[in-house]
Amino acid sequence: MVAQLNYTVFQKLRTHGLGSEQAPNNQAIVQIKPQGVRILALDENLNRVLALDDIQFTKTLATSEQISQFQHFIAESLLSELQISKIWFCYSSPFFTLLPEDLFHKEKMELALHQVCDLPPSFIVQNEPLHIEAQIVYGLPKAWKDWTNLVFDTQEVCWVCNEAGFIESGLHLSMHSESKICMAVIENDYLFFGVFSENKPVFFNRFSYKTENDLLYFCLLGMQETGLEPQSTRFIVCGSLLPGSIGMEKLSRYFGEIEFARSVSDIHSESQFDLLRHHNYFDLISQVSHIQSL
Repeated sequence: MVAQLNYTVFQKLRTHGLGSEQAPNNQAIVQIKPQGVRILALDENLNRVLALDDIQFTKTLATSEQISQFQHFIAESLLSELQISKIWFCYSSPFFTLLPEDLFHKEKMELALHQVCDLPPSFIVQNEPLHIEAQIVYGLPKAWKDWTNLVFDTQEVCWVCNEAGFIESGLHLSMHSESKICMAVIENDYLFFGVFSENKPVFFNRFSYKTENDLLYFCLLGMQETGLEPQSTRFIVCGSLLPGSIGMEKLSRYFGEIEFARSVSDIHSESQFDLLRHHNYFDLISQVSHIQSL
């Protein structure tokens, strides 16, 4: 039992006539981020949106509290309304590294991750292939993995790294660009910043920040590290950053080609799901094409 609710239901959308559509092989993506959890339900072929739930935590929660809050919400979520045969749990990890296939050894991946970050003992190490002959190795809270093993049939669940989908989107966009492009997922206190060129990752890192000046500094640093000119480099942003916000206005002064990401997915959906094209949901929609390739 949850003593206190520490989340609000931000979105709860359903396809018209959903109650009569009880196909047994629907799939769901559960995106877990520090600020909340999103659940996207799709048909068995992952090409039609059926439902969306989006809950946002009202304060910073430890992993155990996140799980408790999410477990409370499940009873009113789409996971209880629909027959779901496969659930893709998508975790946004602050601990990760990219390894070329030639350097990847599963028995040594934990050692490789420890070389670049201080992984807490409460995390386990996972890996996931990218289409560019590379693996993303990342940390996943053991408590989340243990909880899903208790609640769901292991054949129903697969864990993926949230940043893998974002990287794949950057790589795809770079294939159609004559020059390097920058992309960033900007949330309230952290960002993922990437530079991509000709279907290859040039730079990718996570930064924590407190002020808009910190945000600007890390974005400029990412471009400086890759030799790019802020005024003339295409810079695509998504996440919680809003048009007209102080952060966006500050970035716009320094980055001449900044734009918000827009999903170009051909997933079929009804008009109420048009919000999925908003830059705030870009990294969620990016997971669909990524998991189709796994």
